[in-house]
Amino acid sequence: VSTEALALDLEAVVDRLSLKDFFVFAPIGYGHSASRYAVAHPDRVAGLILWASFVDGAQAYERITLVDLAEQNWEFFLQTIAQGKGWLEPREVRAYVDMLKQSTTQKDYLAFIEWSIGSNVQSLLPEVRTPVLVLHPREFDDVKVEEAMRLASMLPNARLVLLEGQRLIPTAEMVDPALRAIAEFIDDVTGQPAGERGQAVPSAFRTVLFTDLVGHTE
Repeated sequence: VSTEALALDLEAVVDRLSLKDFFVFAPIGYGHSASRYAVAHPDRVAGLILWASFVDGAQAYERITLVDLAEQNWEFFLQTIAQGKGWLEPREVRAYVDMLKQSTTQKDYLAFIEWSIGSNVQSLLPEVRTPVLVLHPREFDDVKVEEAMRLASMLPNARLVLLEGQRLIPTAEMVDPALRAIAEFIDDVTGQPAGERGQAVPSAFRTVLFTDLVGHTE
């Protein structure tokens, strides 16, 4: 796993779908690769939406929480991480665990976390000229709100929106305020209200959700 390899994953999807003028929604460490892609392709990316992202993984993450538990007991980690940290409602945990089991392995997950901890985009951020929305849950303990503020301050064209909540995944009460912030950001960037974008389907702006791909391009 590397920033460059994940950026190539995104590039492969974009090229396959022939996308232009699209927005990228990138949570946590994926924001680093999305930022790198935006620097390399400013003519294609209309905007970045970074969720719970950070500048320096070594400062943002507590390694023992994310890595040691997953190394010691993968099944226990899967069953407890989301509910124990308050990321999801109890009724949502089973679906989340099933999704993780289908989309990743212990080895791949550990490789991603180790990469995230070692990733630092401080020198890259001033080169990101694309408009950026930095969304961050105020009570999310794994990446402190101060790191989101630092991230937004280092980007030349960014706005920071702090949401009440502690969830890594924007669910429950965080959905509506997150969607409002995203809609306002897209409206400002495109100059088109949401209703008008919906009528112009052939030229409408697209949004790409950027998470890891099975069998990526590395």
